[in-house]
Amino acid sequence: MANVDFRWSSAKNNPGVVQLMELDNGVVQITMKDEEYRNTFSPGLIDGLYKCFGAVAENNNYKVVILTGYGNYFCSGGTKEELIKIHNREIKFNDLDFYRIALDCKIPVIAAMQGHGIGGGLVLGLYSDVVVLSEESIYTTNFMRYGFTPGMGGTLIVPAKFGDILGQEMMYTAQNYRGKDLAKRGISIPVLPRKEVLGYARKIAAQLAEKPRLSLVTLKGHLTSGIRKRMPELIDREVAMHDITFHQPEVAAFIDANFGEVSSHKSLPPVQKRFNEEEKILAQLQAGEISLENAESLLLDINQTSSSEEKILSQLQSGEISLENAESLLLDINQTSSSEEKILSQLQSGEISLENAESLLLDINQTSSSEEKILSQLQS
Repeated sequence: MANVDFRWSSAKNNPGVVQLMELDNGVVQITMKDEEYRNTFSPGLIDGLYKCFGAVAENNNYKVVILTGYGNYFCSGGTKEELIKIHNREIKFNDLDFYRIALDCKIPVIAAMQGHGIGGGLVLGLYSDVVVLSEESIYTTNFMRYGFTPGMGGTLIVPAKFGDILGQEMMYTAQNYRGKDLAKRGISIPVLPRKEVLGYARKIAAQLAEKPRLSLVTLKGHLTSGIRKRMPELIDREVAMHDITFHQPEVAAFIDANFGEVSSHKSLPPVQKRFNEEEKILAQLQAGEISLENAESLLLDINQTSSSEEKILSQLQSGEISLENAESLLLDINQTSSSEEKILSQLQSGEISLENAESLLLDINQTSSSEEKILSQLQS
């Protein structure tokens, strides 16, 4: 590995954050399980990765590594504190090279990305030799959502894994992609139901482990030589771009906003508002403030609301409805959304019971459906 600082004593202070488990025939599984920080780049997670991959480097009996997360999380990327430190010029993303730890591992690494891969967390997994995604999980290169350019070698590895067109789209827009949506876009990476991801990765690992270790090491060295050769210059360019983009005043504001500390962005365009709303939900999910079920429901509501708004605007542009009707319909959508948010807020604060909240939300949805049906009949 390149310039790896194992920091053994620090790692020992975080038992269980990253776990190494030996499977059959030289296969070893490394599981990131920092439940407190939802697998963000916490000191415990970074130290645990160094420790476990260091153990792999010292054992010549190992042939294949499976890298995975826990529950609904693969890896959630940088913490707010880390981003603020980079913004304040206290650190640079390349001060530690843990993000390329799968690339620097001599034996093949299979990333069983059963959960969300966010920002640097996605890039971490993409450095693996084989990648498996889950249909339900969210994958995003959300660097530009904070206003700074991608780092960690993302400008190289993301297009390499997802293809130039989709990879560039992901980096420019910084939007969230479900695994099933990426599969529809034709990526070559296998995408399976979450419950099948780890089993599939273990099956591939067993096939690789049938080969001699020396052959696996030799082949990996050859297949990764191109990326290794390009990495130093590319990292220098990304650091130079950070020097230009990371220290803008807007970046600090975007970091605060996307970590849930700023709730209003009236001046932002609708698409950016939607992305910020999605990121706020993900931040609440990472912080344990809401459950995965609630987060997925909220994300679905955002997308459905967005689709309804886009449909109304399209009908307005085509002359199917008048400006007055369009404004009225958009107002109804926003009022419905506000009502739902108020009910969820009351539920979280304990002002109303889950039963009452579900009843109120059902009433809103039924009313909305009835209104849409009436309007549809009128238009036809």
